[in-house]
Amino acid sequence: MNFAESMYLGFLQGITEFLPVSSSGHLVISRDLLGIQGVPQIFDIYLHLATLLAIIIVFRGIIFRIIRSLWALARSSVEEEQRGDLHLTAVVIVSTALTVVTALLLERIKPMDQEVLIRMVYALFLVTAALLIAAKFFHGKTPLQQISYKQGLIIGIAQGFGTLPGISRSGSTIAFSLISGIDRKAAGEYSFLISIPAVVGAFVYSSFSHSAETVEISQNAAIWGSLTAFI
Repeated sequence: MNFAESMYLGFLQGITEFLPVSSSGHLVISRDLLGIQGVPQIFDIYLHLATLLAIIIVFRGIIFRIIRSLWALARSSVEEEQRGDLHLTAVVIVSTALTVVTALLLERIKPMDQEVLIRMVYALFLVTAALLIAAKFFHGKTPLQQISYKQGLIIGIAQGFGTLPGISRSGSTIAFSLISGIDRKAAGEYSFLISIPAVVGAFVYSSFSHSAETVEISQNAAIWGSLTAFI
């Protein structure tokens, strides 16, 4: 993978991360169309970490609120307005736990053969499209701080399925948020909020399970691809 290819993949990741179209699926398809071979999975995780930094910057207000509420909990000085943020944190933990379980189960069915993987991505693109169309008919009212544990459980499973290339993580989580009765704005915020522990967890898991692949990544490719994705 040369300099231009790494920047192109970074650009594609950056553009598609905030769209419900499966950034990982588009990376798989683009590499196949351009004939880019031998790109380890950890490189995709680096790109996701770069866009994760952008997500943290965009949602810094909510994140800081959650951190302050946890600090207040540790000091046993929780104020009434912070209880909603603490509840939201607990629901995020529930979603993350279900995401981990679902993703680990689905890891076993991901095909190793490139041709089968490409066909799978095309098929799952259609599944993502169907979810987005279905979500247009639902208009929930639940605000961000009142998302229930049941809703968090459903969305966590949806995010787990979003680890399959072709199933949009944000598209599936937003769609099931709307279907479960969550407000449209809150659905988008919650979707990207739960992506933070998911991407960090994926990086840690990939670092250990694919440690042998990391030596195959050019340092310049990782840096410039990630920088492009972030910008």
